[in-house]
Amino acid sequence: IFKIGPATGWDIPRACMLVQLRNVSSANLNAQTLGRIKRNPYPNLEKNDVTDKYYILSNVKDEDRDVKMYHYTVREKFAGENFLKIEITNIDDLRKEQSQNIRFKEALKIFLEDNKDMLKQEINSSFVDGGKIYQKVIMLTSNGNQITSKISNPYIFLRDYKRLLQANKSLYNNIESVAKQFAKRENIQIEFLFTILLVKHKKDIQNILNQTRTYKPQFEIKESPYDPKNYTEIYSDISEEEKVSKRDYLFAINEYDITNGNKQPLDSTPERFVFNYIHNFTEDYDEIKLWAKNQTTSNIYGDYLDENNNRHRSFFDFIIKFKNGFYLYLEVKGKNDIDPEKTALLERAYEAYFTSDQKNLFSPRLVIAVCRVDTDNGDMVVTPFYNESEFTESLKSKTFEELLMMLSEKG
Repeated sequence: IFKIGPATGWDIPRACMLVQLRNVSSANLNAQTLGRIKRNPYPNLEKNDVTDKYYILSNVKDEDRDVKMYHYTVREKFAGENFLKIEITNIDDLRKEQSQNIRFKEALKIFLEDNKDMLKQEINSSFVDGGKIYQKVIMLTSNGNQITSKISNPYIFLRDYKRLLQANKSLYNNIESVAKQFAKRENIQIEFLFTILLVKHKKDIQNILNQTRTYKPQFEIKESPYDPKNYTEIYSDISEEEKVSKRDYLFAINEYDITNGNKQPLDSTPERFVFNYIHNFTEDYDEIKLWAKNQTTSNIYGDYLDENNNRHRSFFDFIIKFKNGFYLYLEVKGKNDIDPEKTALLERAYEAYFTSDQKNLFSPRLVIAVCRVDTDNGDMVVTPFYNESEFTESLKSKTFEELLMMLSEKG
């Protein structure tokens, strides 16, 4: 059985051997490879002496495998505690609309017809030079000047073209039939047209799609214990690791071959600031029942849609449950956000949870906040999302400490 690209994740509970043929120079990728073969998506699967042994055949030297392994277990006293996740329940309606969106198709036809001459000119400037067909790729832009490279090998173009369609699969599926009809009528090479549309006019098409869209996601909140109860994480490079409190931290964490390691590995410096702030708060106040750094393999997440209506899941960085039954979920970002567009997308999704037509979707128990951390001085700015009718005063201008205090004292 051949499994390509294990870094993208898999669901093979009895996989016990992995052959790494690629010459990988990244220590992080090697650590991920180890993690894939060790990770079992079904932790409660019956033990088996044969398939629970793991083997890796690789050209990586043993001294290069300087990794740390952490074993997580939900503490027994918290095994029955519930958390909240948010799911989109009408995703089938979305797929139906995408396949039958007549308004979008008509609007796209008008766009293509109105911009016919411009599209042909862009195709010529991108693919034709001196009567010969090339693909001109922009390598660098500086002071308004562009440095381009010509690709004459059709196999290279088709390889990149296939990747472009795959990266824009949802949008391509929406425009395919209309664009093909237009290309046939205007005698345009279809691969050239799709390349221009998906590279130069992607935002235009997305705007048309948004303007003609009638679908609205319906959210449902579900309550269940944290799952999985046990799992393993492997790191080759850890930004920070912080000691957890045995009193209120959700997990017991042991580093491989070290008894009672009880340290939480963290992915970034902003996470360290947030971790320590919550830790100190629990030491000063006895209002938090349990908390933890959430895992991306857990069942605690929020569904959301991207600009192309593809469904994704936001696995919140930190989850907190107060003794009064309130929950606070935190998404942590640095002050200099490496992907501000994705953060804006998440914030729109979080806002939609609480402003949808489903007025009774949420009890007054959940607040979701994006926490931006200035790692130079540790300052934090929180942007909370919540059911505003459940609070007598706004949470929008509160500091992180004030937010924790308000949720602690909420009756």
